[in-house]
Amino acid sequence: MDPIKNRTSKIRVLNFSNLDLPGDLLPDLDSESIETIARQIRRYADLPYVYIVSRQKGARVSELLSALKALRSPCYPYALFSIDSAAPEVDDPGLEIIHVRSACPETVLDRVKEYASARFHFDRSGLRINNSKPMPAKVDVAVIGAGVTGLYAANRLMEAGIPFCILEKRDTAGGIWSMYANRSSRVNTSEPAYRLIEKPARCNRDHSDTREILEDLSILARNVSDHLFAETEVERIEKTKTGYRIRLNRGGQPSLLECKGVILAINDRVGTPREVRWKNQEVPDELLKKAIELATWAPNGGNFQGWRFVVITNRQVIENMANAVQSVAERIAS
Repeated sequence: MDPIKNRTSKIRVLNFSNLDLPGDLLPDLDSESIETIARQIRRYADLPYVYIVSRQKGARVSELLSALKALRSPCYPYALFSIDSAAPEVDDPGLEIIHVRSACPETVLDRVKEYASARFHFDRSGLRINNSKPMPAKVDVAVIGAGVTGLYAANRLMEAGIPFCILEKRDTAGGIWSMYANRSSRVNTSEPAYRLIEKPARCNRDHSDTREILEDLSILARNVSDHLFAETEVERIEKTKTGYRIRLNRGGQPSLLECKGVILAINDRVGTPREVRWKNQEVPDELLKKAIELATWAPNGGNFQGWRFVVITNRQVIENMANAVQSVAERIAS
């Protein structure tokens, strides 16, 4: 593995100094034109770069950064590490200049590592829910799940002045992002501006990464922390004449919550599937055939998949398969 990538959370590092540092290869600034170099790296212009520059290369690096400015998204911060007090003149508010007094390669790499950790790492303990307040007996809206949808909906309810509470069965907010996302995770959407918080310091951008999403979720969670109840499992939701009654188990203690409306902000793609049981009898063949038929076609009736299905009835085999899938998912997430 490339040492610089191992030390800097896989951010791209361009070394334009006289120091012998590992990093991503680029043509020599002295032998290639600025236009040629810019063309070679323009496809990476939206990635967070780190530039390491010494005094001898300062002027040429200024030209290169100016040429890349029109290509670089303003949403991506990047830094220039100045060796020997090199200070290229670049008018770009997205550029952070960091002066390194030492010319020792290890010291420079340590400073780059510190920058990468501060910029791109998120401490998930910030999503831990600490609310020891007693749960209300009645609210207008109960939000079940403190993931992206639940926290966003709760913030909107708070802004509208509607009494609410959030019920989360884990001790941590963030949903699947806090459970499974790793440093390579991105928002799977072609729509730009997938940000939950509007920040003047950094505009929205496409395919937000894990740190940005978790940072936003932590802010949303703090906003509604007084209404957020952790380790609270919903056992049953019952319809009443005036709304709903939710049967809960919080910390091993059963309780009831009355509300006018319920928002099910849960993700049905992860977690433990709900079992459907037929006591002392086999699952009806007609039901299995119908389930396979529905799974074969898209909801609009088109896009036939032509998949093959295997129906497994041995409980031990099913449990072994589920454990294997869970093990692989945890290994990927780590």
